[in-house]
Amino acid sequence: MSEPRVIYEPIRVEDVPGSDARLEVRVDASVGCRNLEQRLLHVGPGGHAEAHQADSEDVLFVIGGGGALRFGGHVAALEPRSGVVVPADTPYRIDAGPDGVHLLSVLSPQPGRPGSVPAADAPPPDGDPVREGDQEVIAAGDDASIDYMDRWFRVLADPSHGARFVTQFVGYIGHSRAPEHVHTYEEVIYIVDGDGLVHIGETHPLRPGTSIYLPPGAPHCLENPHSNRVLALVGVFCPAGSPKERRPASG
Repeated sequence: MSEPRVIYEPIRVEDVPGSDARLEVRVDASVGCRNLEQRLLHVGPGGHAEAHQADSEDVLFVIGGGGALRFGGHVAALEPRSGVVVPADTPYRIDAGPDGVHLLSVLSPQPGRPGSVPAADAPPPDGDPVREGDQEVIAAGDDASIDYMDRWFRVLADPSHGARFVTQFVGYIGHSRAPEHVHTYEEVIYIVDGDGLVHIGETHPLRPGTSIYLPPGAPHCLENPHSNRVLALVGVFCPAGSPKERRPASG
């Protein structure tokens, strides 16, 4: 069984051939992940990057900067804190604006590896980015015995947005520590803002740029020990579902 991992540095760094981009792989099969590959893509000011994932859908999140994404006749504006789904076997091009663009990319299934999760029934992506600020704020749980007012999320991609394998969400943690819990899905997390702690048997610090891999059934919880700032993260999990799905680690 795979073990949860906290990753502070890239597994590998690659220059993207024929482009002005650098790719950092943060989570892949080498850490035990079966269905997801988490990467960071940096495209310099005015630069571009082209890609074609033959077998994997690519779920993107704009961490910073901006530009345009072109695929299948669509042109999507890349704005900070927005997400977009690029279907498998679809060539695409990213054109960075004057400040460059910094993207979180999660592929599923992993390139060249058969996934263990069947594809969901989903319409083709429409090519329009989903802006974080336009999405419903949802409490992270509905257990009446637990105060979830300090933990909430917004969904940016799931089968309703054309993602066949994953759900992508932005999560926020105020001054709180959730009870230790488990999920049935496999998940990768990237810390966008703030700092805190993750408890996975051992306790590890979190800061912007930290990646976390959580295999199915791994007991864990995230904690924000600060009362004056929010911990913000992007999570992607497979198979697609609700970020609220959980059960107590003891159950």
